[in-house]
Amino acid sequence: MSPAQQVRVYGEEVEGTDADRKHLILAALGCLALGAAAALGWMAWRGAAPETGSPLSHVVAETRGLSEDLAVFRETVRSVETRVQREVVRVRETVRSEVAVLSADALADALNDELAMFRGLFIRPTGGDTDNF
Repeated sequence: MSPAQQVRVYGEEVEGTDADRKHLILAALGCLALGAAAALGWMAWRGAAPETGSPLSHVVAETRGLSEDLAVFRETVRSVETRVQREVVRVRETVRSEVAVLSADALADALNDELAMFRGLFIRPTGGDTDNF
């Protein structure tokens, strides 16, 4: 450690060491660095702020974005519609092939069973050949 030195602070003589002086210099440099960082941050924030051009420029940009989204949505709907139509054709062909092998009575019973499931009830007309009531 270095010997104590007389330092004048605000007009008064104060004893201090070289270490105290180094801490004071480091604190001053830290304050300057903090001030510089704050100034750079403020300038960067101001540079990132949106431009204040035409009031409609933002609306036009959003409308263009929405138009692109709508085009993508339409294409998605078209592809889903095509897949669903293929599936409908496939199901119709399957049902047609199953119905073609049924007799008239079996077809009527199958339709009644389907209708009963749809209604949530199991109701059969009375007087049929398969009546066990």
